[in-house]
Amino acid sequence: MSEQCAALHSLCNRMTRYHFDNWKTAPANGVYIFFEEGEHAHGGDRIVRIGTHETQDRLPGRLSMHFSAGLDMSGSSFRQDICRALLQKQYGPVGVEKWEAGEFDYGRETAIISEVTEYIRKKMSFVVFEITDARRDMESKLISTVSSCEECKPSAVWLGRFSPKKDIAESGLWQVEGLYKPLTNEDLSVLERSGLIMSSGQ
Repeated sequence: MSEQCAALHSLCNRMTRYHFDNWKTAPANGVYIFFEEGEHAHGGDRIVRIGTHETQDRLPGRLSMHFSAGLDMSGSSFRQDICRALLQKQYGPVGVEKWEAGEFDYGRETAIISEVTEYIRKKMSFVVFEITDARRDMESKLISTVSSCEECKPSAVWLGRFSPKKDIAESGLWQVEGLYKPLTNEDLSVLERSGLIMSSGQ
């Protein structure tokens, strides 16, 4: 598993990188992989989030939910999980409980959501594998490969370690997913063709 994960990281770290300033130029379809400032693995930036989208040509819409500054975070579990980690770091478990129960006043709610937005916009970057079909299958394999890798662990200061969700705190990924089949060598070849063709065309 570590061999496939190392190959995946090597590929991703050679690809065109998107940030908040240029995310709207990303492809319309695909599987996205996020990195986080200060997190490293396999000799490069460490993968911290993997995702995709349901409807064709809606990857930009999916990404906009993550980068949005709006108060409604229901469309992005990514933003919600970062919010929980920030709350637990600042207030302990009671902060998470009060936020989830809707007991924060408007001022405190606005402040914490602003922190989430700033964190994602300043500390996150991503790459995209342009995939038009079977995106969910590839997403599942990617998650399984990274989450099962013994060499791909979060740093001691990673924000996700404050997450109230054990799977996030221990796996180093901002998501809670079941384990699926890992990447095969054939899958890696498909990703490499997609990723490097895209990067050379940017």
